Amino acid sequence: MLRFAIRNLRFRSRRTLTLFIVSFLVSVGCVGGIPKVPNSPEKILAEADRHYQKHNFFQAQHLYKAFLERHPGHERSDYAQFMLGETRFSEEEWALSTVEYHILVTNYGYSDLVDDGFFKGAIALFKQCPENERLDQSKCDESLSKLMQFVQVFPQSNRIPEAEEYIAKIKARQAKKHLKNALLYVSQKKYNSAIIYLDKIIENYPDNDYWIRAKYWKGRVREMRGEYTQSLRWYLEVEAHPRRIDVTSKASEGAKRVRRQIEKEGS
Repeated sequence: MLRFAIRNLRFRSRRTLTLFIVSFLVSVGCVGGIPKVPNSPEKILAEADRHYQKHNFFQAQHLYKAFLERHPGHERSDYAQFMLGETRFSEEEWALSTVEYHILVTNYGYSDLVDDGFFKGAIALFKQCPENERLDQSKCDESLSKLMQFVQVFPQSNRIPEAEEYIAKIKARQAKKHLKNALLYVSQKKYNSAIIYLDKIIENYPDNDYWIRAKYWKGRVREMRGEYTQSLRWYLEVEAHPRRIDVTSKASEGAKRVRRQIEKEGS
């Protein structure tokens, strides 16, 4: 970046060039912005917190790191480690914040901040999920696993409602992806492959609209294969669900159709 800037500018003197480089580095926080580290651990943390509150995250990181390096084993080491994760999170450096929170959970298991660190680490993983559903969604799966573990391990945490919201959001997102794959296979009349994806939704991502749609399409695929008794089961489940969505009326119509087929075969 600096090389590019210098290459595209002309300077009349070495002094002008030097001033430009210094100004550039200060603007990106490389020099000049690094704070002096106080002598006592209490003052280091106070100064780090002051920078954090002013959103000077680069300077805060420097001080939290200095605290951990100079005062290993200090009773507030867990706090400094947690705040390293917070500075990375605040700067949307999701991968790095995940690492910092992981260090907190792994090395400071006794800390009262472990539940917050565990939760924020899971959210940082979620933030790394690509918007495009066709891209690798492993970070979403990892985030979902961590959040479900969080709910089990820290049931008294005040972050439980927020964790449950994220869990529902991720499940709906993953269900949507699998439903798209299932419908693609339906359009190609590859019904066995479609059922595999529909079953993934039904078994793993319940209580959302895509889950209900997966049940409807399970009934539709069974009907197209002439498996009317099994088809009726899925149509009736959709029809009976208290949440009414676009496929509810279609399921009712499908149930009527397959009942007629079952009666015809029985006569």
